[in-house]
Amino acid sequence: MNSNHPVTIYTFTYPHELMVVKGKLISENIECFVMDELTAQVNPIYSNAIGGIKLQVMPEDVEKAMEILREAGLPVRKDISEFAYQDATDRTKTDLPLVKNLNTEHKNILIISFILILIFTILLFITLPT
Repeated sequence: MNSNHPVTIYTFTYPHELMVVKGKLISENIECFVMDELTAQVNPIYSNAIGGIKLQVMPEDVEKAMEILREAGLPVRKDISEFAYQDATDRTKTDLPLVKNLNTEHKNILIISFILILIFTILLFITLPT
């Protein structure tokens, strides 16, 4: 795993669940990152669809953070391999050339444009005389 990228160590369904744990980690001088919190705040129904709110720490802090989560009584996995795959796929989405510098709105417009071009191309070939 690349040491430059944060690692997801826990997921939460609702933002209020995250705040206590994040506060504890910060008080122990562990830098925390959170993904998808705003989406869950705006529309809580989406939380499960996006895989929950992801609490992340740097790789060098994983062991200490996991120990703190265990001491807090959270059901923590012994390893984080399940999250490692998700982190790798998240990085792949953001490391694409030409796309990685676009904001989310522009990425969505690009995807919709691609789909529409594909649909119109298919319709063109279907309607061509034989």
